[in-house]
Amino acid sequence: FVCCYRVSPVQKLQKTTIKLSKLREYNIAVHGQWSTWSPWSECSRSCGGGVMHRERSCTSPSRLNQLCNTRPCPSSAVDFRAQQCAEYNSKPFRGWFYKWKPYTKVDDICKLYCIAEDFDFFFAMSSKVKDGTSCSDHRGDVCIDGVCEVVGCDQILGSRASLDACGLCKGDNSTCKFFKGQYTLQHRANGELLFVSLLCIYTMSK
Repeated sequence: FVCCYRVSPVQKLQKTTIKLSKLREYNIAVHGQWSTWSPWSECSRSCGGGVMHRERSCTSPSRLNQLCNTRPCPSSAVDFRAQQCAEYNSKPFRGWFYKWKPYTKVDDICKLYCIAEDFDFFFAMSSKVKDGTSCSDHRGDVCIDGVCEVVGCDQILGSRASLDACGLCKGDNSTCKFFKGQYTLQHRANGELLFVSLLCIYTMSK
């Protein structure tokens, strides 16, 4: 086994070959050997951008994630986070049954918080939502293993690709045509006539 270790605070990092028994005696970390990746798991969602993963044994990172089934869900589909809260409708909570719906006014958005309908209390039903649950209604980022992961407009995990002003992924606004106009609104308050002017800018593809 070849490893790097520090022999003293003043000496430089040295590289040498040591028997495994000695490494254990010195309590020095050893770079392990990775197994091959397992087959991809089933997708966590049937639509709307789920996550599938595959694993390998040894040390971190032992799991590799990838988006799947990224086509939009039908408009009639129940929200994925709402589905997870509804799973607790048939389970007693402190001796009572409630209908649960998502509660997202929290910092740790990748925990499953649900609020009881017609009541003013919410509770963390699970330490993490299912993989593929959206972190936000306004972005494509998703929760994976309890952490909000960035998803680019190219539907790739970890990608920083974004839409330009015309909604083109990785665009540079070169296909946009900009329009600018001014809108004046008359408003009467306390007997006085006020004029409010708004500057509006919108874009469209050429």
